[in-house]
Amino acid sequence: MDKRNMNRRSFLHWSGMSTGALLAGSHSASVQATLGANDTLRVGIVGPGGRGTSLMQDFFKAAPNYNARITAICDIWNKRREAAAVRVKEVHGAEPKVYRHIEELLSDKDIDAVIIATADHQHAQMLKMAVEAGKDVYVEKPMANVLEEANATLAAVKKSGRIVQNGTQRR
Repeated sequence: MDKRNMNRRSFLHWSGMSTGALLAGSHSASVQATLGANDTLRVGIVGPGGRGTSLMQDFFKAAPNYNARITAICDIWNKRREAAAVRVKEVHGAEPKVYRHIEELLSDKDIDAVIIATADHQHAQMLKMAVEAGKDVYVEKPMANVLEEANATLAAVKKSGRIVQNGTQRR
C-alpha cells in the first residue's frame, strides 16, 4: 500500500486482516513513517472480560506501530472496568475514560474505533449502534445469533460506510 494513502481507516483495514483485534501486520514501518501525534487512533473497548482482556493484550503489542491507544473502557461490571483501566494506564501511561454503558462511550467524539468483546447475544445490537455513531469496529464472533438482527446490522454497516472486522479465531 502506498504510505501516502495510509489513514485511520487504512490502519483498521490492515490490522483487521490479522487474527485478533487490530493486530500488527507487516506494514508497520510504512504506517509509522506517515503518522504524527495528531493521527493517534483512539480506541474504546466494550467488555474487557476474559476475551476482551486477551484482545487488549494483542492491541497493546500492535499499538506502538500504528500510533494507536485504548483511551476508553466500558463495562457494566465495576471489577472488569477498573481492572482494564489499571492495565491501560500501565501500558499507555495515561488513565482511560471509563464508562458503564455503551451509549456513553459511543457519544464520545474523541473515540475513533471500538472493540466489542461482550456476550454473544449483544454483538449485533452493539455493532449496529457503533457504526451508527460513526465508529469503526472490531467485533467478536458471532456477529449475531438471530438472522433478522444480522440483516439489520449488515444494512447499518453498509449504510454507514464504516470499517468492520469480525473475529474468527481458531477457525
